[in-house]
Amino acid sequence: MTHSTLALTIPTDTEIQTLLFSEPIHSYSPEEVERFLRDLWTEYPTSRLMVSSPAALIETSATTGRRSLIEGHIAILERTDETSESTRYLLQLLGGPDYESFYIHDRYRFAAMGQSGWSACAGTVGVLNACFVLPDSMQSAYDAFTRAYLEGPCVSYPRPLTETERLARQELAKLLFLANLRRSRIKSGLPDLAFLN
Repeated sequence: MTHSTLALTIPTDTEIQTLLFSEPIHSYSPEEVERFLRDLWTEYPTSRLMVSSPAALIETSATTGRRSLIEGHIAILERTDETSESTRYLLQLLGGPDYESFYIHDRYRFAAMGQSGWSACAGTVGVLNACFVLPDSMQSAYDAFTRAYLEGPCVSYPRPLTETERLARQELAKLLFLANLRRSRIKSGLPDLAFLN
C-alpha cells in the first residue's frame, strides 16, 4: 500500500472484533501507569484524580495502514483551581502516538463516545499513527466519571515516594545494572571486575 492510497480511517466493527481476539502489541505495566499518574499529579498538583481505568485502543500505522491493539489507560482529572467549567475536567490518555487529551465541557458528547468510541488521533499518512479508543473503554470512563462527579472522588493519586523509598529504588536499580554488567562480562569471557564485588 503506498502513501497515496493509504487512508487512516476509523476501524470497522469487523476489524475491531478481530483485533479484540488478538494479542495486544503493547500493554502498560502497573509501574508505567503509576508513573503516568505521578506525572499528571506533578503537572496538575492541585487537581484530584476522578477516574483511573484501563482502555483498549487501536493504533493504525501511518506507513502501512496495519491496525494493532494496545492496552492503554485513561485518567480524568478535576482541576480544582480552575474556575471555567470548560477547562475544569481533563481526560488524558496513556497510549497511542502521544498523550492525547480533551476537556470534558460537554458531558453529552462524552456520553456519546460510549457508543461511537473516540478518535483520539486522526494521524498523518507517512508521519503519525492514528489512534482510536474503543467504545466500551469510553463507556467505562464515562460511567466512572459520572459516579465521581455525583459522589465525590472514587480514587486518589498514588502517594508521593518518600526520600527513603526513592533512594532505595535508585540503589536497587544500580545493583541490578552492576549485576547485569558482571553477567555480560563473564558471558563474553572477559575477566570479572574487582570493583563490582
